[in-house]
Amino acid sequence: MTSGADAAADAAHEEILRGATTGTEERPAQQLAEPVMLFDLQEQARLLAEEPEMESSGHNANTLVHFPDFRVVLISIKKGDMLREHRAPGRISIQPVQGRVVVRVEGRSLEMAERQLLVLEKLIVHEVEALDDAVILLTLGSPMRA
Repeated sequence: MTSGADAAADAAHEEILRGATTGTEERPAQQLAEPVMLFDLQEQARLLAEEPEMESSGHNANTLVHFPDFRVVLISIKKGDMLREHRAPGRISIQPVQGRVVVRVEGRSLEMAERQLLVLEKLIVHEVEALDDAVILLTLGSPMRA
């Protein structure tokens, strides 16, 4: 038997797979997989910063685009907060759109600012720390299947 929370999470996941979200108290429903999509990243960052999640956890994220093989996520991170060590199954890119971050990868610390782009091969362990209040655009490709 599944709980109400599990059922809601399952329903939300199904909506994402169909290319849309159902919306929450904090966010209206949105399309995630249209043939042409245009975003005002500054406005999206402002909305992220205003959500309660930002205060409680020090970071917040919103999936802007979700196709089976490609995702784009906007992540807001408070100064000093960190996205702990993790890895992605596909190639990723990280692009600061506001503030500065440091990405720790393979024994190196790469300080990044606006207008810089970092690309990582799949399965590379990395972590991200905000040196300022920062917003990054994360692009994720799905791994190729043999």
